[in-house]
Amino acid sequence: AEFTLGAATLGLNPTTGYVGSEVTVSGTGFQASQQITITFDNDTITTIASDANGSFTTSFDIPVLTADSYEVTASDGTNTAEADFSISTSASVSPQTSTDSPGYVGSELTISGIGFIAGNTVNVTYDESQMTTATVGTDGTFSATFSVPASSGGEHNLTATDGVNTKQFTFVMESTPPNPPPP
Repeated sequence: AEFTLGAATLGLNPTTGYVGSEVTVSGTGFQASQQITITFDNDTITTIASDANGSFTTSFDIPVLTADSYEVTASDGTNTAEADFSISTSASVSPQTSTDSPGYVGSELTISGIGFIAGNTVNVTYDESQMTTATVGTDGTFSATFSVPASSGGEHNLTATDGVNTKQFTFVMESTPPNPPPP
């Protein structure tokens, strides 16, 4: 009779996230009671011993890397399994504007983001004019606020970049000036 052992498997939960977020990694089909080395983009993150059945579960924080897809590997020296993790970035602008709800000169805009490179400086521009900067925290987040400068009505480009990660937004300036105040 033949008995076939299945290949080692590796699972990640979640499979996408931001720098600093916690990921749970689980594996089966490894050698029993052996040290398992976990690597992220070929850099060792942690080691853990497998149980008597060759399984393990552990968690680690996503290292500071640019937004991209990276390979997570678990190996006991004989068996190896791989899975992919995607580091993402996200940013938002507040308040959001549209043609139905435009902004105006002097209104304050806040751009916030996550997944940017810790320690880098984020430059915020309005139609290619630098408005402000913000330093990305150790958790990959930033927040920058500035007042909208005098500009023509219509759409204007907002950009937030740390030199590697870039997010762009559209700001809609009102085209009809407000009524003059009564005397």
